[in-house]
Amino acid sequence: MSKEEFAKVWEKVLHGIVVICHLSFAIVGVSIGLFNPTPGFCYITPGPYGCQNDPNVTCRFGKTAPYFYEAFAQGWIQLAYVVIIVTNLLIWLFVRRQEKEMEKYKTRSVAAEQLSDMEKKSSYARS
Repeated sequence: MSKEEFAKVWEKVLHGIVVICHLSFAIVGVSIGLFNPTPGFCYITPGPYGCQNDPNVTCRFGKTAPYFYEAFAQGWIQLAYVVIIVTNLLIWLFVRRQEKEMEKYKTRSVAAEQLSDMEKKSSYARS
């Protein structure tokens, strides 16, 4: 795949997927009342604020809020870590394969061999 093809087609598709996924999660979260105010900001938490401590107030999503939080907020972060690890591993494997292929072209100069011999004989190098 050429850089031009990636820029023309795939880059736009991938950006569209990311925007659509995030907007759909935000719209679904707001429509079912997942986001509740806390002292600092609105957050995926049982609501209303403090309902877990007050038995007279019923909590929306009292037991399921952590699962929604993982799916709607943390899932993307965990996916990003996986993508970063996999892409770094693929880069490392590519570079390693290239280095192994290039080893057949490696040469060793006479000066390097002489220097190596001098280091072995030198008492200064052993101390």
